[in-house]
Amino acid sequence: SIIGIRDAELQAKVAEIRKMLKSGKLTAAKAKSEIANLRGEIEALTAEIERLSKENQYLKDENYVIQKQVEAEQEKVAEMVVVNTELTKQVAVGSRIFFKALDVLPLRDAVFGDFKTTDKISKLEKIDVNYVIANNDLAGKGEKMLYFQVITPNKSTLHNSLAGSGTFNFDGSERMYTVKKGVNFQNSNEKGSVSIPKTDGMSAGKYILNVFSDDHKMGSSEFTLK
Repeated sequence: SIIGIRDAELQAKVAEIRKMLKSGKLTAAKAKSEIANLRGEIEALTAEIERLSKENQYLKDENYVIQKQVEAEQEKVAEMVVVNTELTKQVAVGSRIFFKALDVLPLRDAVFGDFKTTDKISKLEKIDVNYVIANNDLAGKGEKMLYFQVITPNKSTLHNSLAGSGTFNFDGSERMYTVKKGVNFQNSNEKGSVSIPKTDGMSAGKYILNVFSDDHKMGSSEFTLK
């Protein structure tokens, strides 16, 4: 039947998308296009089922056969909707950006005006964070906001409103960040850095740096001050 052929085509399309996702050869634009096409084919199949359902009202003699066919196809459509949702989620997760490298450098003033690394809280002047963003063909190009969150030894977020600290939404709740920076992601291993000045009240102990973007955690690092 036509519906059977369409169902086979949809199954083949799903297998093809899964294969491309697994191989990592699917770009963001291609992934969205494939899923949009799949959604359109599901809608076409749904329309065909609705047409059969209406015909069922008039074809009394074939009522049993057609009704069973409609029920079977409705189940297939429901399954395809689930698959389409799953593929959409896979693309969303796969399109996230992460760090290829993330370095945290506690720094002190040097004699000749430069800075050198230190592990002494008493000599600390600032914390430099250097990063390299990993390439990802699935990730959409354009502006991305990175939120840098420094967790202190007493488990609070290092916060200095004068240095640009604020709050952002993550996983359905509001969180504090220490500094933020916008980057123009072009899938070319973008490099960058941010500086976090020493804040009053900082104490000796282990610090954790977390970095977030687009409602996911990009990476983290630790450093200790004595």
